[in-house]
Amino acid sequence: MVRAGCSGRVPGSLTGKTKNNRFGPLYATISSILARAPFFCRRMTVYCRWRILADMNHPQTLRAWAKINLGLRILNKRPDGYHNIESIFHYIDWYDSLQFTAASGFSFSCSDTRLPVDDQNLVVRAVRRVESILGFTFPFHIHLIKSIPFGAGLGGGSSDAATVLRFAQRQWPGKLSDDTLGHIAAFLGSDVNFFLSPVTQIASDRGIHLKPLNFTIPGWILTAFPPTEVPTGWAYQQVRPFDRYERSLTDIANDHPPIDNYTGLFVNDFDEPIARLKPEIAQLKSKLQSTGALYVSLSGSGSACFAVYNDKSRAELAAGLLSAEVPVSLTPPGFLPDSQYF
Repeated sequence: MVRAGCSGRVPGSLTGKTKNNRFGPLYATISSILARAPFFCRRMTVYCRWRILADMNHPQTLRAWAKINLGLRILNKRPDGYHNIESIFHYIDWYDSLQFTAASGFSFSCSDTRLPVDDQNLVVRAVRRVESILGFTFPFHIHLIKSIPFGAGLGGGSSDAATVLRFAQRQWPGKLSDDTLGHIAAFLGSDVNFFLSPVTQIASDRGIHLKPLNFTIPGWILTAFPPTEVPTGWAYQQVRPFDRYERSLTDIANDHPPIDNYTGLFVNDFDEPIARLKPEIAQLKSKLQSTGALYVSLSGSGSACFAVYNDKSRAELAAGLLSAEVPVSLTPPGFLPDSQYF
């Protein structure tokens, strides 16, 4: 029996007379399609080759979102020199973009020329760790479009590194399990693990022990970056640890308190000493408070600050006023990263 295919040969049963057969029109249509099979095969081959080349040259873009700390408790100092903390890590709508383009080997570039593009950059360090597991060179060029201010305490560098890990896992899922990514993330930095998952989380230990939290801030979040940086080591020297809290931040968040109660509930231990020693931060916090915000806080050890509003128009007005002086970002209520870019 002769089979129809890309050779173009058609079974005789489909080419005979079909005048008295009620299936004649159907047979005629199928015969016409099969007769043109070689043409369709050639066109499909050309199209597939074009798609492969186009996909190789077209960059895949992922976003690396920033975070804020809602409440930050410095509990005690550990024997290894780090501190045990408790804090809520919450995403904001401020992000870097990482473009991955297929290449014969790894290379890296950045839109901000002030940032290093060698092994000092967490993106490159993340790639090197991935390469050590894969056993071959990372075959992509990465271009980082930097939007999150660095040195702001918003986790931009950690988020960039985590985005590289997420991308790599998509490419080689059999070689990069969730556990493997977690180990790499912990090696790269305390908060890198947070950026592997698009949900709010409670951080403990030295910031690397994370648990998902069914919580998002129900108001508009205005984040602003003053013209100063706060070295993390120096910041910890300004704080006196305290670990005798009656309630955990997890319990407080699970109560979903109203925003106007946040000030007494979600306290950042860095807030008072850093604002006292850094006048730029104190001035920014004062401006945010004057715009009618219900809650104003330092994020992490700074220097970025954020304010929470119930009213959208008031938040937008404040953002417009401050944007003339410092970089700002406005995040809508209940924000979580868009899975399309995560």
